[in-house]
Parts: sequence; C-alpha cells; structure tokens
Amino acid sequence: MTETGAAPIDAARIVNERYRLQAADLHGRAVHAHIVNVSFQGVEELQVVLHVSGFLKPLVLTPAQRQALLQLMHGRVLEQWIAQPITLRPRRVDGVDTIEIAAMDSGKIALAFFKGSAQTSMQRVYNMLANRSTASATMNSYAVGLLILLVLSLLFGLAYLIDNPELWRAFLGQ
Repeated sequence: MTETGAAPIDAARIVNERYRLQAADLHGRAVHAHIVNVSFQGVEELQVVLHVSGFLKPLVLTPAQRQALLQLMHGRVLEQWIAQPITLRPRRVDGVDTIEIAAMDSGKIALAFFKGSAQTSMQRVYNMLANRSTASATMNSYAVGLLILLVLSLLFGLAYLIDNPELWRAFLGQ
C-alpha cells in the first residue's frame, strides 16, 4: 500500500498483459508465423523480444523459449532469425499459461491459422499488414526527424549570422 492507501501500480505487469503477446492471444490454437524482427528490452537485464507476423504485440522470450529458438535457428545471430517460419502453441506449464515455440509443422498449422470466423481471419490479415508497414513507418519517421534537424540547423545558422554583422559582411564580401 502507498501512503494514500491505494495499492501500488505494477507497470511491468500491465505492460506484459496489454502490450506483450500472451498464450490467450493464440485463442487455444497453434499458429504458424514468421519472425519479423528481434529486439531487446530492459535496462539492467536485457530480454529478447520476438516480433512475429500476424500479431501486433511482440513476445518477450522466456529462457526456455530462447533456448528453443537457439536450437531451431541453429545459431545466435539474431538477424538470421528474421523471416524464419515458426509455430507458436499455447501451453500450460506448472499452472502457468505460456507459449511454446517449435519448428513449423505440416499443413495442420496452416489450417488452424485460417480457421475461424471471417472477422478473425480479416483481423489476422490486418495484423500481418500492420507488421510489414512498421519498418516503412520507422524509416518515414527518421526522414521527418532528419528534415526537422536540417531546417533547425539552417535557422540557427541564419540567426547566428544576423546576430554577428561582421560575419554577415564577410560572407557577402563587403
């Protein structure tokens, strides 16, 4: 309890439940996916974060999941994991819901991926497209940031020249 009497907010738990891929997001079915990106989170202890096609939420890997991926991908070079197919399966281990990562199975996984209502299938297609456009959006934001930096640099340079008339005269050759 805090001084106000309210329970403290566990921000890490809220982020994990709302913004990280959970077993419940698989809706009880194995899902075939491809690795879109691999990143890290954390300050004192880095955790590997797996971004997969079909989901907007990334998966923060547990030690068991990291070990499974190391065996599946035959190496530690994370960039080589990108575009590799994997299967995500919901599992309950010691009373805790988790996601098992395995090699891509036969056609059963593809059927499970497209099985369900049309709305669910459309949502998956939307999620896949959203994941693909993330890299493009990131590049666009870098370009906008660079343009803003360039304009600000020009404005500051102009202000410096105006504030120093002797430089302005030397610049104009007078």
